[in-house]
Amino acid sequence: MTIHLMAGVRGVEADLALIGGKIVTMDGGESIAEAVTVKYGRIIRVGSTSEVEPLIGGGTAVIDLRGRTVVPGFIDSHGHILRTGADRMLNVDLSQEAGVRSIADIVERLRERADETPAGGWVVGYQEDDSKLQEKRHPTRWDLDEASTEHPIIISTVGGHFYVANSLAFENAGVSKDTPDPVGGRFDRDPETGEPTGGFHEKAFGVIKPDGPEEPTREQSYEGAKQILGECAAAGITCIYDSGGRSSFRAALDLKNRGELPVRVRLDAVIGLFPDLNRLGIYRGMGDDWVRLCGLKFFFDGAISA
Repeated sequence: MTIHLMAGVRGVEADLALIGGKIVTMDGGESIAEAVTVKYGRIIRVGSTSEVEPLIGGGTAVIDLRGRTVVPGFIDSHGHILRTGADRMLNVDLSQEAGVRSIADIVERLRERADETPAGGWVVGYQEDDSKLQEKRHPTRWDLDEASTEHPIIISTVGGHFYVANSLAFENAGVSKDTPDPVGGRFDRDPETGEPTGGFHEKAFGVIKPDGPEEPTREQSYEGAKQILGECAAAGITCIYDSGGRSSFRAALDLKNRGELPVRVRLDAVIGLFPDLNRLGIYRGMGDDWVRLCGLKFFFDGAISA
């Protein structure tokens, strides 16, 4: 089978040809082709190696796949990828991929950051995952106290809806056993004493850290996005659907304007941006094939992880 995706390919010389492989076409017949040719970033023919040979010229880069499989690019339909890139620039990575295996590892990493942070300054960790820890539980506020009692500490989990803070963070926020849970949020408590144990959910974040997450600088947003989107491209992800605030939009546009955007970006604006977008006349669907605004993100309820 041959698929022509560019009219009048006669006399056209492909920029790239992949031959001798298994090309997963994703057509209705679930057919597998042997070769594919590309011009100006667009597929112009799919078929057997002999069928694409007329489009191969002196300027064509030819890759012999030697039987390997080629699939269409993956689309990540729900990620917080751009913000995670910024977090890398700002905060402490507590993921398994960063080598964290236990609560002791978490404490050590947070202590290292506290040692280089002025007393009273926030120490923030992200991507903690209790299911990957030896203890199979989240740390408590007393665990985090071992990292520092001179810095308020807060960590977020992989789900993004549950957090843990140390005793100083609770003290600074004025939260005790007598503090009621906020609307839309909850503090984990000792069932016998009612004392907060360190964990809290959803909108309780705004009680512990009223100023919200630290905003990255423009350069931090750019560098973080460049790094993490490069990793996406290397893993075969060619488009992401993300939600974000000003820094995420700015990072995507900075990369696009510098010609450094390796994947396509579709964005939902967090609802807090709506007044600004409305005032500026920015509407859903605005953008191009590389960066496009697709909608608004609302928060109506909690999440399973919370």
